[in-house]
Amino acid sequence: MSAKKILFSTLFILALAFGVSSQVKADYVPKIYAQNLSVSNVSNGQIKGQFTIWNSENYYFPELVYTMRLFKGTDFNTMQLVDTQVSGILSVPPKGTVAESFTYQYPKNIASGNYTFRVQVVTAQGTELGWSDKAVSLTGQNNFLNILGDFSRVLSDGQKYYPLEGVNISPKSTAIGYLKIQNLGAATTVIPQIKIFKRQYNMSLVKQYNDSLITFSKGETKEINLTFPQYDTPESYLAEVKFYNNNQQVSGIQYFRWVVQGAGGKILYIRTDKDSYMAGENMTITIDSVGPPDFSTIKGAGLDVTVYNQDKNVVYTVSKNIELTASLLSTTISVPVKADLFHPIISAQITDKGKVLDQQKTTLPVVSTQAKQLQKNSQITTFLIYLLIIAIISTVITFCVKSNKFKAFLKRKKLIK
Repeated sequence: MSAKKILFSTLFILALAFGVSSQVKADYVPKIYAQNLSVSNVSNGQIKGQFTIWNSENYYFPELVYTMRLFKGTDFNTMQLVDTQVSGILSVPPKGTVAESFTYQYPKNIASGNYTFRVQVVTAQGTELGWSDKAVSLTGQNNFLNILGDFSRVLSDGQKYYPLEGVNISPKSTAIGYLKIQNLGAATTVIPQIKIFKRQYNMSLVKQYNDSLITFSKGETKEINLTFPQYDTPESYLAEVKFYNNNQQVSGIQYFRWVVQGAGGKILYIRTDKDSYMAGENMTITIDSVGPPDFSTIKGAGLDVTVYNQDKNVVYTVSKNIELTASLLSTTISVPVKADLFHPIISAQITDKGKVLDQQKTTLPVVSTQAKQLQKNSQITTFLIYLLIIAIISTVITFCVKSNKFKAFLKRKKLIK
């Protein structure tokens, strides 16, 4: 990746962190990049290829995902989002790379033409990181509605907001998604499919449902209002809207975001300096958190951290008081390791007046040479313990069998002659 591209990527990521990603005033965004994207084959409605993920940080981020996204067009300023798919969980070691292969099935009803295919790294808490693009020429069935994204808005209490602005609304208010959609093909009837996520499209799915049927005549452009469910839990909500016909996607994606006001907090990252530790070492854990999405402040919130070993036994607990604001807060904890530790589980939660605002758990994979050796040592120790137990049981049984009293007991029970 060129220096110019890295700079541009960084600026774009920061813009996401400040705006799209749930109104977080991010002071820290992990420098993790998608690189060397290559498309090896485009056929039968699939795009196949490879890319690498580079973690330039000194920390483990064990629960990353990557998204595969398709955009109509190749001009960055006019590209329209068609589809998003999220991969499984992966881990990239500090200063390390991971090679990934992918197969992406694109919607068959798209219009034939030039598209941009993107792979992008995303954290478990929805922060979008580095990406890589590749222009592709695709053939479709030319049966796609055109969402005129420049007109999309979130409506609430008689006011209009940009779709990803993240307007603050009260628990008693309602968010409405406004779209203008153009039908370039024959008359059709479609159904809006809506997914509501907490904060980001790779996070908890709050609700999934279909709205009412909508009929378009040939060449018709319609204005549509979609009323989203009302929620009283303080949170940043993201609605994903797509249109379907006969269970097939026939439009791109439009996202809408709004924030329900009230006390809240989020754990964004759980970072460690290594994936394993020997007895006598210190484990450094950094918890990055942020306060309510409505930019209010919570003083005296609690941060509780628990570390479990590879056998899921608690080896360390600590509680700290923190102040939650709209700015990112990094809390560093040093954990004294009393016994070899690999494949640990780190659990963290934020509380306010006894109420849990957020809780996250991450498991460090066995990646480094040290972690693999500690795992091997543990397996050998466990095997030797089992052998010792078997030997002790065999010795006891042999002794009992040779005992006259035991023999008499067995004869009475007619177990031996």
